[in-house]
Amino acid sequence: IGGGEIYHLGLPYCQKMYLTRVHGNFPEANVFFPHFSTNDWELISSEKHATDSQHAFSFTYETWQRKKKGI
Repeated sequence: IGGGEIYHLGLPYCQKMYLTRVHGNFPEANVFFPHFSTNDWELISSEKHATDSQHAFSFTYETWQRKKKGI
């Protein structure tokens, strides 16, 4: 089981996600984080970082919280 499959299997049990989105084009990539619906998740923080001497790509740290289901 690869990394993408582990995330896919665990996502339904997750209440909070900490994601790092790397801003770049990676044509050789063949595994991706699974799609999730923003109808079910709320972005509670986002912190952008530009390229610098230590980072070849800009990136964004995101924290997502699962929305509570209505009664």
